[in-house]
Amino acid sequence: MDTFSPATGAHTANILPLQHLWFKDRAKQMQGQGDYNVVMGCLDVIDAPLMADQDQPILVHLHSQAFVIRKNLPGQRMGAKQWYQHLRDHLETAFGYTFCSEQPCLAKNSFSTLLIHVDDILYVGKQSYWEETFLKGMSEKFSVSHSKLEGEGSSITFLQRKITDMGDWLMLTLGTSVEKVVKLFEDAFGTARKQKVPCDASIQLQDDSEKLSAKDASAYRSVVGLCLHISRERPDLMFTIKEPASSMSSPSLTSLQRLRKLVGYMRYVGDVGVRLHTPVPGQGKGCSGCDRSWVLETYSVADWSSNKSHRRSTSSGIHLVNGAFMYGSSRGQKTISLSSCESELHSLVSAACDGLFLMACLRFVLGEEILHLVYTDSSSARQLASRQGCGRVRHISGKCCGSRRRPIQVS
Repeated sequence: MDTFSPATGAHTANILPLQHLWFKDRAKQMQGQGDYNVVMGCLDVIDAPLMADQDQPILVHLHSQAFVIRKNLPGQRMGAKQWYQHLRDHLETAFGYTFCSEQPCLAKNSFSTLLIHVDDILYVGKQSYWEETFLKGMSEKFSVSHSKLEGEGSSITFLQRKITDMGDWLMLTLGTSVEKVVKLFEDAFGTARKQKVPCDASIQLQDDSEKLSAKDASAYRSVVGLCLHISRERPDLMFTIKEPASSMSSPSLTSLQRLRKLVGYMRYVGDVGVRLHTPVPGQGKGCSGCDRSWVLETYSVADWSSNKSHRRSTSSGIHLVNGAFMYGSSRGQKTISLSSCESELHSLVSAACDGLFLMACLRFVLGEEILHLVYTDSSSARQLASRQGCGRVRHISGKCCGSRRRPIQVS
């Protein structure tokens, strides 16, 4: 944190909306027993860098006049870090918030939980505290704008994601629409016909086609950039978007055709949002009746050297909390696996690492222990991860041993 401030990521984006649903359900059960109204709101600090002091005043000369700069300026290299520290100090001293050590953008006190991304804050907690204490204290210190969910049908926008209250569940949609992606592609490359699948097996064949011109390559990167923004909420597109993204440095005619098929599928399906339902204690997607209220389920899968160009496998993982979607990933492995077992083990460890980070964030936000279950469809990888000692598999002994040192269950 010498230069950059902490920032949120896709891992933690759905934690506070899920907590809001949990609070709403508990508030319904406790109606008439006190003030248990809860709210989800977002707050934006206007001109945030200008609010933080310089570490040391800076003397500058302009038109033969001397000026002393005491506040941070927009674009200043150390500005983001100093703003984060300034905001954190205020939240700790004025409201008594404590911060998560694993994800410093998460904070909570006895009344609410916050998710902070530079100058944007997502709030979940008691409505009375939001209106009478938090907003009042933040408005006195900073210039802010804010909004909140006000019942069924209302919505707020946080980090270009629209959160809509649907009563007993929340709809999460991205600010980037499929229509915008299709328009950008067709303006540069012509019509993209509707497709029923995002890709076929040829997406992993070797590409020896001609490279795109500088103008077309720039348009290609713009379209793929929008697709990457969409992919975090679209598990059905994560793998397909990953492949064109790997060609962004030097796109070719073949990679353009693959992107055209992807855009055609997005046009056929349209916009898709994530539905977050009210969590049921101890009830997951693949398990029920657990002895803990919160269950984090991690599903891991991998192919084996399917890409004919570099023969590196792809690891994929999906993470659910009490059956609700939290995070998904599709990543190319860094090594060439010598067996399907090795490929699946790399994927299992990668997904388990994401799950451990999620578990730490959930434990901080919810204040309860989390049951973490990791699922794989490879019996050989499961046996290798569960065995005592690495045997003769020396080249993967590190990951084999590391997977047994963490409090997770592999099944």
